[in-house]
Amino acid sequence: MSGSVPDFFTLPEVGQILRIGRNSAYKLAAEFKATKGRSGLPFVQFGKLRRVSRLVVENLKGGPITWPIPDDGRAAPARKSKPRTAQSNEVNATAPGPDSSTAGTTPALKRSKKAVASSPGTVVSSDEQPEVAVAQVQAHRKAKTNATRGRNALLKSTPPEPVEPSADQQLGLGI
Repeated sequence: MSGSVPDFFTLPEVGQILRIGRNSAYKLAAEFKATKGRSGLPFVQFGKLRRVSRLVVENLKGGPITWPIPDDGRAAPARKSKPRTAQSNEVNATAPGPDSSTAGTTPALKRSKKAVASSPGTVVSSDEQPEVAVAQVQAHRKAKTNATRGRNALLKSTPPEPVEPSADQQLGLGI
């Protein structure tokens, strides 16, 4: 499907036509603006939009432009969101049911994201009660807080070591 070539191009389109990067097209346009037209990529500004004339692009390319721009396969593939498998806001816990052969499941405990981040390895097995899981999380938080307090106290209590001037500084050489 070919259509008529537009009279003005966006900077990313000019980058594709001239086989330079998108960022390079923007840098050349900025250079044109900074040098007041002495060098760079000439463009026309419509409000905040920057457009490059078809004639300018054809002169730079040295020939007519084919439209639509053929895809050379260099474009980055569309980004896909990463699956969220590492962390969860719930801990699955099961409690034994009234009959030992069938284990009923209790509703999962809700935890904040901060608690999940601070205790990624907390797993509740099928024979632990949900209260045990809560106790594990609280113990982990307390240990982490104590470790942070101990490190901060050590940093505050240790005075900096005095720095002795070198021989060059003592002689006033300024090296």
